[in-house]
Amino acid sequence: MKKKVFIIPILIVLSIISCNSDKKYPPKEIETKEVLINENETKEILIDENEEETYYRTKGLREQFVGKNLSDVRNDYKLGSNQTLNGTSNKYWLVYFKDINVTMKILKSSDKILNICSEKNENLLNDKSIDLKEFVGKKYTNDEYIEIVNSIKYGKIERLGEDNCLNKNCIEYYPKGNFTTVSFYEFNDDGIFVKFNRIGFGKLYNISNYDNKDLKEYYLKKIEIKTKSEYSEKVENDVEFKKLRDGSKVIGKWYVKIQGLSDYNYQYEIHKKNNKYYGVKIWEPPTIKTLTKKGNKYYEDNNSFGEYYTVEGSLKFYDKDGIITDYEGSAIE
Repeated sequence: MKKKVFIIPILIVLSIISCNSDKKYPPKEIETKEVLINENETKEILIDENEEETYYRTKGLREQFVGKNLSDVRNDYKLGSNQTLNGTSNKYWLVYFKDINVTMKILKSSDKILNICSEKNENLLNDKSIDLKEFVGKKYTNDEYIEIVNSIKYGKIERLGEDNCLNKNCIEYYPKGNFTTVSFYEFNDDGIFVKFNRIGFGKLYNISNYDNKDLKEYYLKKIEIKTKSEYSEKVENDVEFKKLRDGSKVIGKWYVKIQGLSDYNYQYEIHKKNNKYYGVKIWEPPTIKTLTKKGNKYYEDNNSFGEYYTVEGSLKFYDKDGIITDYEGSAIE
């Protein structure tokens, strides 16, 4: 647990805040602490113990996915089941993927990911931190800075720490924009200047302590593309599949990717036995279908859509209307 800079630890209370009902992610810890406001005053505040992890993970996810199309992301990453959140409209889709504990804001007209954050959070819909990040790292006059983080637009400022910001970093939360800033207020003979050092989504009491670390450790991992045939114990011991493999000739094995539905990718095989052909989808249990070979085409018997395969170079899928482009099979050993 990261050591805090606050003065006196008071109480630790476990509270289940995560909206993930399957409890795949641990409950958050809320810690009550006293913070020094000035020389004569302190106040008690609640600190989310997952704040740092959420901050860095959100930054990493934004670096990885903002600007990409959701359909492309689905091809390469397992997103799992989703839940449409309040705030979804004809223009935007606000969606929570509980298996990866991530919320996305999608522009419906283009499928573009506009914003993303760790955890389930409907406030992402109106988040302004992503729009203001272009201003971070620069020095402004006080008037210029006020124009950027206008309290009329983003709500009355709440100081998260000391109220006196004379020549020091100041942590400020803007409730309408739901973002926190870290800025250095410099008072000198030439006037008041503000160095806009950092911005983060949500109410972040410890944001001034966070370093600019490598965010790749917070990236989602791509789906591993199989290059070798693999059977689970259940598939290996399936009675019908064992009978088929006994004495059959393997025509080919492929790893099949389904566009936009990566959770359903599968291994496919064609076997020849006793002058008959069989297509096998490798899942639990395996699905075995008889095939009829006509020239270089393998037709699935009793298929109402007239589906068939070709195997030159890669496994390609067809039906009576032509090629099925959403399916693609790459040869594996």
